Amino acid sequence: VARTECSLLFLPYRDMLQPGRLDLDARERFMENVSELLGNELVRLMYKIDVLSKRTLRDRVMTHLSILQEKTGSEVVDLHMTQEQFAQFLCVNRSVLSKELNAMRAEGMIDYRKSRYRILALPGEGRPEKGRRG
Repeated sequence: VARTECSLLFLPYRDMLQPGRLDLDARERFMENVSELLGNELVRLMYKIDVLSKRTLRDRVMTHLSILQEKTGSEVVDLHMTQEQFAQFLCVNRSVLSKELNAMRAEGMIDYRKSRYRILALPGEGRPEKGRRG
């Protein structure tokens, strides 16, 4: 899936490995691109393992949002996926995810609208009580 318009070039894999089949610069660029793609995919899979290794759905959601916040450097993160896709990513039913997200919102942990999420409080912190002074 591409976010922008792109072109595809199909080359037999053996042509990439055998000297003399392709221009040296093209072969080197191809190998660099493949290495970068594989590295990015490994990092993505490590993040997913980190998220899915959490015991509770709430921890999975918070871990994923925290990773995205850290990665983007932004307080508000866009998942670029529907709630159904987010549920599939977390390996749960959409209705279960929706119920948990609404509970987390009610407890003041997160705020969200469509695919944009913001962490308001870490687990255990909850929403500050009104009228209470420290």
